This record gives sequence, C-alpha cells and structure tokens, in this order.
Amino acid sequence: MSTKQILTAGLLSLVAVGAHAADVKSISKSGDERSQVKAYDEGQYVVKCVGAAKGGENDCGALDGSHDCAGLSPKSIDNSLNEWVYTTLKECAEHENGHFMMKGKDGAVALGKTEFQVKKVVK
Repeated sequence: MSTKQILTAGLLSLVAVGAHAADVKSISKSGDERSQVKAYDEGQYVVKCVGAAKGGENDCGALDGSHDCAGLSPKSIDNSLNEWVYTTLKECAEHENGHFMMKGKDGAVALGKTEFQVKKVVK
C-alpha cells in the first residue's frame, strides 16, 4: 500500500468514526453554496481541494486574492494551486494535483494532506 493510500485511508477513517459536532461545519445544498455541492449527497463530507479545479470552474476566491468569486479562475489553466473546489476526501487525496486546504495560526492559507477542513453536506 502506498503512502498516499495509507493517508487517504486514515483520513477517511477519521470521518467514518464521526468527528465531534463542534469540529465539523456544514454546507447546505439549498443555501448560497448549493451549486458548489450539488453533486454530493446529504450526509457526505467534503473538503476544499486546492489544485483540482478545472479552468473557470473554481468554487470560490483565489488563494492569492486575485479574485473573490466562483467561476473566475483563468479558463486556460486547469489544476492551479491558486484555485480550489469542494470534493470528497477520497477525490482530493487521489487527485494527482489535489491538496487539502488548511489555515495557519496567522490565518494564511497553507497546503497539506495531513490537516484539512471538512464539511458535512446538509439539505
């Protein structure tokens, strides 16, 4: 088993055993973010996956602050490490360029596969 497979299995097991309610935020299929998670079922867990967005199909603002809205990433650049989309843990871990998004102590965005923000999809 590769390191990536072990890490993915470990992350999935953390979610499978259930995170503390205070640790997991939700994202609504019927709220403002509905278009970002419409492909996912209620109860699934999603993460902000940096490097997995197709050009022009990012879910929100660029990491460098160059834009602050979904769909504004350069259409000619796929898998930019400046853009992100919501995916499942497994999809992000298995994406060749996917990185989980996390925030450092000072609020700056950092990239890593060992720490992540996870959200549960709700109605």
